[in-house]
Amino acid sequence: MITVTYDPPEMVFWGHAGYAARGQDIVCAAVSALYGTLALQDGVATAGNRAVSRSRAGEQAMAMIWRGVKALAEQYPRHITAVDGTKGNRLPCEAGKETTHGR
Repeated sequence: MITVTYDPPEMVFWGHAGYAARGQDIVCAAVSALYGTLALQDGVATAGNRAVSRSRAGEQAMAMIWRGVKALAEQYPRHITAVDGTKGNRLPCEAGKETTHGR
């Protein structure tokens, strides 16, 4: 399962959806496209599987990507979890877990 945690100014992507084999997984492809789009935005710094907003424009871009992540999580609830840190939700750090996002 992919987990995306949004706790401004940071968004963290980790895991693998398990929807299909690597290279054929449409859920992973969709999340990777969202992360890649975020990485191209002015005001957003990315490294590994983390994105950090550095400006108002970055915050707006991150909020838009978050809406896309939530939509995917609603459509594929067995394959992606969207954790909203702004509502006090937290998950333990998954550092070291394999991820296909942010590469």
